[in-house]
Amino acid sequence: MRGLSNQIEIVCSHAADYVFEEGAFDAATCVGATFIFGGYQQTIQVMKRAVHQGGRLGIGETHWLSTQINPDYAQKQTSTHTETELALFTRDEGFELEYIIRSSQDDWDRYISDSWYGLLRWLENNPNHPDHEQVFKHFRTDQDDYLQFQRQYMGWAMYCLAPIQSHST
Repeated sequence: MRGLSNQIEIVCSHAADYVFEEGAFDAATCVGATFIFGGYQQTIQVMKRAVHQGGRLGIGETHWLSTQINPDYAQKQTSTHTETELALFTRDEGFELEYIIRSSQDDWDRYISDSWYGLLRWLENNPNHPDHEQVFKHFRTDQDDYLQFQRQYMGWAMYCLAPIQSHST
């Protein structure tokens, strides 16, 4: 609508396989998929090579809502960190948190419920698929984890990162 389509490139591919020219982009994002690169900090390490000096990063990531987490569940979620830890990782990689957009509990419920809805539709439409039992087990585990732990202990946010600028004292 604003005549910018020739300035935007959207690439759909497995992120770990995408070959990019270093410093070629104004911004890079990874929304809910930092596991592809091994975690939040590793994602920053990869994506910062893709943006030019002054480029921005956007990372959608889960975080612990407190440090008082059910130990059994925490052991299953080794890649989840507190927001304080995420801020430290961000700074260690030469960026600052410029902006945070946190999901509400209602946002989180809608997101996870849409996933369950999709899984149930797939199960209904594929009763004889060889992966049917595995998908059903995933559905149940995901639902139980969410209701028992995730909603209480985890949050989700979009973190907008800006490169640290030199500051003279």
